[in-house]
Amino acid sequence: MDYLGRNRLLIAEIGQNLRLERGYEVGRGSGSRFTAVGHYRSKVLGDDVYVGLKERKGFRGDVLRLSAARDLSLLRTVEQELPQLLQEFPLFYGLLVDATGEEVGVICEDFSHEGKYEVKEVTRSWRIPVEDGEIPKELERLKGRKMDNHDLATMCFLVNGERRIGDFGEIFSGLSIGEWEALFPSGDLLKQMKKYTLRITYNLTPAVD
Repeated sequence: MDYLGRNRLLIAEIGQNLRLERGYEVGRGSGSRFTAVGHYRSKVLGDDVYVGLKERKGFRGDVLRLSAARDLSLLRTVEQELPQLLQEFPLFYGLLVDATGEEVGVICEDFSHEGKYEVKEVTRSWRIPVEDGEIPKELERLKGRKMDNHDLATMCFLVNGERRIGDFGEIFSGLSIGEWEALFPSGDLLKQMKKYTLRITYNLTPAVD
């Protein structure tokens, strides 16, 4: 089963088996936050699935849908071109829409397992080098241009001794909409976002600032 097919199944399964509730705050950055919202036993994977919510200030409506479709296109391209890297990305990725019909954010794998594992950033001062082996240098092939190791490091985290890739912004940085659409075509995914959207009939507890 390919990534997008499994993604559809997992998002549907989450809706059937889990009532999302804000819990452990895994991380917070400039205008963004990532919060654990629960876990359940997945029949699709035969394992526990930990769900997190990624929220970004100002990302709602069409902007959020376009961003999510773009990110799914990246995941599809990684599976096709760099399959050895796919396991470092989130197990699933989709939109979350609440009872009011508002896009709340993105749901994806919670690497921390509700705080069981520390999620460490790979980023560091520009004066301290980041070695090629610490970051997914292969992503340069997808972008079609050289990327500074410090920039690539912003996409990565260390979790329980393993590298995971959870922030995708740097892969699109510096590209025009036309350029990233040529590299990661997302028009078909944008039209199909309902397949990758979890709609809940309740409202989440408001985020605490």
